[in-house]
Amino acid sequence: DDRMRYNAIPYVVYTFPDVAACGLSEEQAKEKGYNAVSAKLPMQASGRHLAEHQRAEGFIKLVFDADSHVLLGVHMLGTYAAEIINAVPAMIEAEFRVEDIRDTVFGHPTVGELISDVSWEIDL
Repeated sequence: DDRMRYNAIPYVVYTFPDVAACGLSEEQAKEKGYNAVSAKLPMQASGRHLAEHQRAEGFIKLVFDADSHVLLGVHMLGTYAAEIINAVPAMIEAEFRVEDIRDTVFGHPTVGELISDVSWEIDL
C-alpha cells in the first residue's frame, strides 16, 4: 500500500535569487481547513548568507498546523533555495512537527539552518 503525498513534491524556479517551495502555502492550508500559522525570517538572519552575498535578499517561511504542530509547507526566496528545499520533502513526508525540526541538528554555519531558526519563531 503505497501512499503518494503530492504536497511533498518540491519545485524550484531558477532565477536570481532562486525561488523554491514544497507543500502548502498558508492560504492553501486554510482553504483545506487547517488552523494554519506561519513565521518567516529574512536571509539576512544567516551569517553565512551575509558573508557571501552583500545584499542578502530573500526569506524562508514555514507553515504549520497549529492544532497538530505538523509542518505543512516551506517557501523560500534566496540564493541556495534550490539546494535547501531538498530537505523539506522528507520532513513533510515524515510529518515533522515543529518540535521535530527544533530537535534536528543542522550544519553550522549553513544557510539551511534557517529552517530551524524559523521554527523557533512559531509560538506553538
